[in-house]
Amino acid sequence: MNRSQRLKPVVALAEREESQLAQAYTAQLQQLQAARDKLQQLVHYRADYAVMAEQVPGRPMDLARLQGARLFLQRLSDAIGMQEAEIRRIDALVSKARMSWLGAKRHQQSIDDLVTRYQRQEHHIREKREQHQQDEMASQRLAWRQNAYAS
Repeated sequence: MNRSQRLKPVVALAEREESQLAQAYTAQLQQLQAARDKLQQLVHYRADYAVMAEQVPGRPMDLARLQGARLFLQRLSDAIGMQEAEIRRIDALVSKARMSWLGAKRHQQSIDDLVTRYQRQEHHIREKREQHQQDEMASQRLAWRQNAYAS
C-alpha cells in the first residue's frame, strides 16, 4: 500500500471534522439571525405600542393608564437590552465557530495537498519504473538480435 492510500482514513477523518464544524458554524449563524429578527420585532413592537399608547382618540389619558403604558414600555426596553446582550453572546460564539471551522478547513486542505503531492511522487516513480522496464526490454532485444546475428 502506498503512502497516499495509507492517508485515506486521515483524509476521511479531516473531512468529517470539517463538515461537522461547518454545520455547527451554520447553526450558530442561523441562531444569530433568529436573535436579530427577534430584536427587530421587539423594537418595532415597542415603537408601535408607544404610538398607540399616546394616541387614543376620544379618551383622555388617566394617570393609571399612563403609568401602566410607561411600565410596559420600560419592560419592552429591558427585553430589548437583554436581546442585544444575547446577540453579542451569540456573535462571540459565531466568531469562535467560524475560527474552528476555518482551522479544520485549513487542516483538511493541507492533508489534501499532502495526498496530492504523494500521488504525484508515486506517479513519477511508476513512470520511471516503466521507463526502466522498457529500457531493459529494449536492451535485451538488442542483445538477442546481436546474438542471433553473431551465430
